[in-house]
Amino acid sequence: MNSRKERPQRPTILLTVIGFAMLASGPFVMDPASTPRDQWSWHGTVHQLLGAIGFTLMPVSCFVFWRRFRKDTLWRTFAGWTLAAGVIIVAAIVLMKIGQIEPVATNSISPWIGLLQRLALITYFAWIVAFAWRLGLLHEANVTPTAPGFPPSLE
Repeated sequence: MNSRKERPQRPTILLTVIGFAMLASGPFVMDPASTPRDQWSWHGTVHQLLGAIGFTLMPVSCFVFWRRFRKDTLWRTFAGWTLAAGVIIVAAIVLMKIGQIEPVATNSISPWIGLLQRLALITYFAWIVAFAWRLGLLHEANVTPTAPGFPPSLE
């Protein structure tokens, strides 16, 4: 496993875990938001666990790729957008958590939790689509990236 094509690329594994977590959480129905944690159903617990994995790794993947994009001249223009996506996602998640911790009666963020969740998801999925589009264009043009180990091999 010494050659670059043979060893798995960490960013690719990261994206795979996020994709699995997001897809797998969907079929498990979430409990109502007001349900106390000790009363969650098993399917609500699975949904929460897989969602937490996905939401935690979404900004991590943006920051991992941002670090790599800065080093590759072909991707440098995409680095800023990647950083912006990561920051927006982190901000949305932090605000969601604040909205969930504070009592609803005293919390002005609680009514916006669903919107914040959608903001994080739409931002991430838009970034993924733009990233995939760019990878496809580079692959069609048969362009080789300049940063070592990036981007993940398409072969």
